[in-house]
Amino acid sequence: MYNVSAVGGCPGAECYLVATDRGTALIDSGFGFCAQRTVDNIEAVLYGRPLDYILLTHSHYDHILGSPAVKERHPGAKVVASRYAAKVMAREGARRTMRTLHTAAAENAGFPTDNSMIDRLAVDLAVADGDELLLGDGIIQVVATPGHTNCCVSYFFRDERLLAAAETIGVVLQYPQVVPGMLVSYRDTMNSIARVEALEPSHLLSPHHGMIPDGGVEEFFINSRTAVEEAMQYILERYHRGMSLEEIVTAFKARFYGEVQARFQPEQAFDMNTRAMVPRVLAEIAAGDKGKTA
Repeated sequence: MYNVSAVGGCPGAECYLVATDRGTALIDSGFGFCAQRTVDNIEAVLYGRPLDYILLTHSHYDHILGSPAVKERHPGAKVVASRYAAKVMAREGARRTMRTLHTAAAENAGFPTDNSMIDRLAVDLAVADGDELLLGDGIIQVVATPGHTNCCVSYFFRDERLLAAAETIGVVLQYPQVVPGMLVSYRDTMNSIARVEALEPSHLLSPHHGMIPDGGVEEFFINSRTAVEEAMQYILERYHRGMSLEEIVTAFKARFYGEVQARFQPEQAFDMNTRAMVPRVLAEIAAGDKGKTA
């Protein structure tokens, strides 16, 4: 048996507490500026039970900056992230970007800016694809799922058949609509979706949304693949029309960024991600085409 509770401190800081008969794990930790609310929400669900893990899916600021506050309240909990994510989180350049985006997110949400937690970020256990975490007498399998970032991992609670998916696998805005999680690679994204689908999860926890309804996992994977293909084709079609990078970014934003997505992703972050993603996708497709003709 298991229970999944939304414990995020504010919109955009969604994170989830998974409680099983074997133990407890927090999936991501949200923003730092609302971390105390997150901690309070966790306490209301745990009812005195210990927290075993803080499982980070990737190194983006909206998923990790609440970790120091949660760890302070639960010093026995292990903060887990991929080896790649641990390296990113330690880089000063990445931390500068986090400060900029976190400040903007705090202002947009009406919270005081507090970036002190960025300097307290730490990973207790850096993991790789195929690693297994013990949760009581159960197993959590680590699955590398790059495509949104190169550092993304998903977590498969094997005994519960529950997949806590990274954003690579897709993000639900209004169920059953899925928006593409692709950011750094189209091919990696598609491969990652196939990898977790092959695990045959019965239950799926989607970032920023929560649990997919029972019986909806297969449909989710179909919709996720379709969303990625649609996004890739949208970019390619406009590139072949001769549109500039800025024109493609503007068109992509008009198509894929709306009022619902704005609730969990600030406009500044979406713009920055899209400007990075579009040339990567074009370069990746071009390299593939070149390889076919070589």
